[in-house]
Amino acid sequence: MNAMNKNLWEIFDRNLIDLNRTKAFLQKSSDKCALVVNDVDQVNDDALESCEALTARFARTVDILTQKVLKTIFLLLREEAKTFIDRCYLAEKLGLIDDAQQLINVRDLRSEIVHEYSQMELKVLFQETVSASKILISLVDQVDRYCVNFKSKMTSE
Repeated sequence: MNAMNKNLWEIFDRNLIDLNRTKAFLQKSSDKCALVVNDVDQVNDDALESCEALTARFARTVDILTQKVLKTIFLLLREEAKTFIDRCYLAEKLGLIDDAQQLINVRDLRSEIVHEYSQMELKVLFQETVSASKILISLVDQVDRYCVNFKSKMTSE
């Protein structure tokens, strides 16, 4: 294994650790907010703070998955996907995820959170984020399973 490949594998390992760590935090926030999200108009400051933490954790998890983990996998595979949409469909084609559209949808919600947060109705935003968190966690689990097999296969060659 040459130095560049070794460095890529180290980045791959770190990114996967970060992804699983953020997934655990996302799961905690999602579980907590699922209990209060349907009554956002009546929530206290602590519950509102928890739901806002959920949106931040959701966005962070999407970023690590799409901007770090998938990109590193594609570099290791020497696959090129120039646009985000291309990366989604390549991930589906390679078996990293079952449905590219799910990844596109969670990324779209991430963009709404980051860029249009103040313009959205909070109750709707929090409900959508709780719902999409389940999908995102499933996508992370799919990618994680792929990565375990991928690393085992690639490092044994």
